[in-house]
Amino acid sequence: MKTFQIVFNCLNGHRIIVSDTFAGQQGKCSKCGTPVIIPDANPLPESEAIDSIGGTPMAVKTTCAFDDGEDNPQRLRDQVVNRLNEPTPFGSIDEPKYAAGGAQEFRPCLRPPTPILTVLDDSSMEHGEDVRIRQETLRIGRTSGDVRIPHDVAISGAHAEIRRTPWQGGFQWHLHDLDSVLGTFVKTDEAVLHEDKIVMLGYRRFRLKHLLTLNGNPDVVDDDFMSSDRISDDVVPVLAEASARPEALRFALRSDRLVIGRMGSGADIEIDDPLLDERHAELKLLQDGSWTITSEGTRNGMWVSISITLLTPHCYFRCGEQRFRFVIP
Repeated sequence: MKTFQIVFNCLNGHRIIVSDTFAGQQGKCSKCGTPVIIPDANPLPESEAIDSIGGTPMAVKTTCAFDDGEDNPQRLRDQVVNRLNEPTPFGSIDEPKYAAGGAQEFRPCLRPPTPILTVLDDSSMEHGEDVRIRQETLRIGRTSGDVRIPHDVAISGAHAEIRRTPWQGGFQWHLHDLDSVLGTFVKTDEAVLHEDKIVMLGYRRFRLKHLLTLNGNPDVVDDDFMSSDRISDDVVPVLAEASARPEALRFALRSDRLVIGRMGSGADIEIDDPLLDERHAELKLLQDGSWTITSEGTRNGMWVSISITLLTPHCYFRCGEQRFRFVIP
């Protein structure tokens, strides 16, 4: 009989890989000792597949998944006792069932975990006002929603929403932009750029465009010519500031690798912005013609626009000028 590997996360976000022969059984994370229930090996339906920043979506698993709980409370209690008394089914045979040094920390097994959304203070990525997400959806907006930011004019009336969905015996949380005017952005170290993707570096927003070199002028743009059958071979990709201002910045990408930094840093692309590091981000042309942008270890990071994305157990996003932290304890 052919076997498969099941890949999932514990409550603390550690990746776990086990054989599907253990599906439905109880185990524990080898890194932190958190109890888990190994999910079924059924693949995620195509209708639920969502392109997320930073990799393939994975569920945050609860420690148990039971049925008939509402109709038969006694049966539910029996299932809990039976599951918690089962031996650890994966890992080495000498791996202890109980964590060294005492009892494990409590984790809920009959309900979803309770994520914490932090409305971050302006000068911090750690401190702010905590909101615990116990409902299936939480809406963020300037004039309506569960979390309101009335003094930020860059936030739409109903800007974004966090939604909890069941997935393979556990739960996932996704962030949805609600067609906001200025968009919802997620902090990431790497992203693939295309023309409908906006990347925020410091105070400015940029997008990738393709400009034709017509009559030796790299600043001439002709969308009709671009879409016609007469398209030229001489296409110059451009990193353009997403702004209607006449003085909006535009940088022709004439090399397959370019460093972006603040003014006077010696970077290939220098931007007058105090929020940027000397080497803030790097653009790279891939063999398939697409461009990636990476930014690692910078103080203010890089933020990329999303429509829907998976929220990992510890991540950041922003609406308008308000930054948020999402954590699953």
